[in-house]
Amino acid sequence: MLITLMKKGYYLVLITIIIVLSVRALLKCEQPIDRLLLLTGFLVVGYNAFLFLIYVSSFSEADALRVASYWRYNMHMGGIVIAASGVVAVLAWHRFFSGETRWEKMAWIPIILLVASPFAFAKNMRFDLVPIIVRCRYVGSDLSNYMGQVSIYFVLDPEGSGEVYNITAYEMDGLGKANVYLAAYHKIDRRMLESAVSANRLTHILIHSVNPMIENFFQVNLSKDSSQLLKKTKNS
Repeated sequence: MLITLMKKGYYLVLITIIIVLSVRALLKCEQPIDRLLLLTGFLVVGYNAFLFLIYVSSFSEADALRVASYWRYNMHMGGIVIAASGVVAVLAWHRFFSGETRWEKMAWIPIILLVASPFAFAKNMRFDLVPIIVRCRYVGSDLSNYMGQVSIYFVLDPEGSGEVYNITAYEMDGLGKANVYLAAYHKIDRRMLESAVSANRLTHILIHSVNPMIENFFQVNLSKDSSQLLKKTKNS
């Protein structure tokens, strides 16, 4: 969980500051802001403790080890974290910078940054234009030319986290049925692949990424830069 949070540096810094301030407020509650910090700190810590319990007790081993959707769940705390951080920032500003003429003359800078940011970070905001997402959407919409509604397939993505599978499945719009999905957080070995390939009524294998073991298992030339669809025949 901590590793996942460390990948979201700004959020981790914010909740760390809030938790530290909430501990201080618990020991010495003097102002209205202290009550807000106490509420926020207890919510963040309590919610994450609840998530830890759920991962250990209710999730599968694979999902628990990769703390599935942990960042998405933490977004539930986003509103109160932003509110508490905003109040703290305003109070800190009034305490340390208010009344200084040099700072008042720079009040227009935040406005310019807010207006310019959407244009400056347009590429980051348009995540739908990321090459891998574009590719998967195209693959998902094109599979209707090669698969039928009754097709049963398994998805192989040893380098992926699950995002590719979900995007492709969305574009497939109910086409076929995926009976197995193997990704980076699964321990993929030859025995597991043999079991997946020999599944009853399996018709296709959708491969989004490859590694040496996958290439050796299928004994075909697989591209590392594209998705591939293999069709199972009676003799395969």
